[in-house]
Amino acid sequence: MRKKRPFLLFWLLGFFLLLILSAAASGKMTADISQKNTEKIVASKESVDKFKKEFSTYWWEDYKLVANYDKGELEIYLPKDKENNQFINIDDVLSAISFRQYQFKDKHLTVLLLTNKGERLARLKNGKVKTSYSDKINVDVVDKRLKEWIKTNEQVKKISESTTTSDSPTAPPSTSGETGVNAVNNQSELNQNNQ
Repeated sequence: MRKKRPFLLFWLLGFFLLLILSAAASGKMTADISQKNTEKIVASKESVDKFKKEFSTYWWEDYKLVANYDKGELEIYLPKDKENNQFINIDDVLSAISFRQYQFKDKHLTVLLLTNKGERLARLKNGKVKTSYSDKINVDVVDKRLKEWIKTNEQVKKISESTTTSDSPTAPPSTSGETGVNAVNNQSELNQNNQ
């Protein structure tokens, strides 16, 4: 007699193995698509314009600011005449941009710092250097300065809150309550005794 081979069992195991593999591949593709969709969200035109106004002070007047609405990005070009000097303090420039961007709190807004000729130097997002295109940029220094600035800001807020509460005038001791009632009772007793 011939032995019966468990053909049906092998077929079922193969089917479930194929089903599990296809589910895993489908889940990975879904995760990749959702990640790409979140990366494609850009800052609004109003947000870019509002952030551009943050640089309307005299310190930034020599810088060229260009809004790229398609990317939700503000492009900042170094000044032409002072460009060589800016490379000495490029981390200072990036730190100043980083502080402003962190305060602005738009997580989709990006800032691209470029030379006057249009060469990319760095791209910032959420106050942090996401991409450095130049070896003259020290990303660690910029990140460290941002962390120190955030820490200092929090300490200043705590101190100003405690100073505000301690500076508020305290109310004079209350003369009402039992003391006031007792004073009225004592006065009325004196009036009755005098009569």
